[in-house]
Parts: sequence; C-alpha cells; structure tokens
Amino acid sequence: MAWAIDRRLSRAGTATVAVAVNVAVFVLLRIAAVLGGDGVLRWIEMPSTPGLLLTRPWTVATYMVSQYDFFHLAVNMIWLWCFGRFLADIMSARQWWKFYIAGGLGGAAVFAAACALIPSLPPVTHWLIGSSASVIAIVAATALLMPHLEVQLFMIGPLQLRWVAWITIALDLTGLFGAHPGAHFAHLGGLIAGVAYALYLRRKPRKRHDDTDDRARLDVLLDKVRRSGLGSLSMDERRELMRLSERLRP
Repeated sequence: MAWAIDRRLSRAGTATVAVAVNVAVFVLLRIAAVLGGDGVLRWIEMPSTPGLLLTRPWTVATYMVSQYDFFHLAVNMIWLWCFGRFLADIMSARQWWKFYIAGGLGGAAVFAAACALIPSLPPVTHWLIGSSASVIAIVAATALLMPHLEVQLFMIGPLQLRWVAWITIALDLTGLFGAHPGAHFAHLGGLIAGVAYALYLRRKPRKRHDDTDDRARLDVLLDKVRRSGLGSLSMDERRELMRLSERLRP
C-alpha cells in the first residue's frame, strides 16, 4: 500500500513542483513589495516595449512563474494542478516542463507582437505577469494527448477532459475582445505553443504494427492496470497505453 501511494505521489510530483514554484515566487514578491514597494514588480514583469525588454531580457522567463494577485494565482494553480497531473502520467518531468516553458515563450512572443502591431495597444507600456500562457499550453496539450480521458465533475458527472479544456480556453480567450486584451494575447500564444508541440508529438513517425498484436498488447496493459493500478505501469507503458487506447478506440 505504501508503495502504491508513493507511486501516485511520484506521478503527481511534476505538477506539484510547478505549483510550489509559483506559490513560492508569489510569497517572495509579496514580501519584497512590503519591504521595497511595488516597483520590485518591474524587474519581474515582462515589458511590451522592445527597448525596455532589451534591458531586462530575464523577464521573458521570470514572468511565467510569477503572480502578484492572489485570485490570479489561485485560478492558475487550480488549472495547472488539475490538468498538469494527468499530463505527467504520460510523459517525463523534462517533457512536461518543455510544454510549460514553450507556453510561456509562446505567450511572450505573441504579447510582444500584439503590442507592437495593434494600434490600440501602443504607445502605452504594458507589463506581462502570470503563468496563464504556460498553464493554457498544459491544458491544451492534455486535451490533445488524452482526449478521451473522463473526469467526474460535481453536479455534472463524467465528462471527457477535452471538453473541459476547450470550454475553459474558449472562455478565457473571450478576453481578447474586452477592454484590456493585452494579457489575453499572451494566453493565445500559450495556446498556439501547446497545440503545436502536442501535434508534433502525436505525429512523430512510429513503426506500424499489426492490429491483432496491438490489441493483444493493449489487453496485457489493461489487465496489469486492473490487477495493480495505473501506478504499476512504467512511464513508457503509460505512454504506450494511451497511444494504443487512442488508436484502437472503436
């Protein structure tokens, strides 16, 4: 029993670390603001103007793990945990973090491009902060790589994870048409990065196998899960289970 619990904690570990990093940075920013004023945020947030960004290039990385508003932090961390732990079941921690970073960089790129090209945004200097772009990349990747995974929703019942993901993303992107669309362009960039990377992984060439052999292999993996739980599968076996389940789904 202890071994099974350890395995479950291990699978959720990547998402837990990501949440812990964001929470730790939030606490540090709050302490720094008390000691030195809100001006400390200017060294963490990503500026929209190229000239200022060149003087603070590190903000392309720091912005994606930083939140200053508690509600912003809470919403992002809930979605990061809910979707990130499922994605961690089918890939290594290194691959998971590639999605997170790709989403953040995609968000930074689209945010900067929007501020430079859309007349209604300049000449005001906008500042980007928050892990939303990275979180949306994780959400989109989960929807694409595990589309038929079902989750139990309170007062709704079982629902495929992809519908939860796409509805959430669609509601978020309505902010592009609101009064303050700047940050939502970053969310769009995160979505593009997450979808592109997930599609790349899905379309990587694989060796062809006979359907009969694949079904036999799928039965073996499912039997192992029934007997010992998902935690009994190795990382490669979990990825194989997801791939075979998706390909052989009737």
